[in-house]
Amino acid sequence: MLFISKGVACLEKKKHLKIGELAKRCNVNRRTVDFYTSMGLVVSTERTDGNYRLYDESTVERIQWIKDMQEQKYSLDEIKEKLLLVDESGTEPFVSQQLDSVIHGVEALEREITTLLPLLNKIQQGANEALKEKLEYLFTHEQTIVQSLAMILERLGS
Repeated sequence: MLFISKGVACLEKKKHLKIGELAKRCNVNRRTVDFYTSMGLVVSTERTDGNYRLYDESTVERIQWIKDMQEQKYSLDEIKEKLLLVDESGTEPFVSQQLDSVIHGVEALEREITTLLPLLNKIQQGANEALKEKLEYLFTHEQTIVQSLAMILERLGS
């Protein structure tokens, strides 16, 4: 970005991070950043005269997103696919596509539940504790999903 300082046009320098600084900010080690770079998950934006890789500030957010996805049990290959989609089409189309996928999944689950309900009515009440545990598990996760969807709606509304 160009700005004027004391009547002289200057180019504003973006803040770049060396690998150690980036690793520290992201609470990972340098080898992790190296590995992410070798996989194409993150990209260094330039190199110093001493051939050190430099990363821009957006890489901090990107690594945090990678870590969050890993906590959700996504493989690095799956994460790379998602990052490529975001890079190619932008965040909003990516989110829209992911929400479409969730909608299709919910519709498939609704069909499965509709199929199971008549069968569950045939089972004697209390006859199968394992089935009851599975239903309780599904109910618990349904509440979590509803809460997550409510958070998404709240963010979209603001």
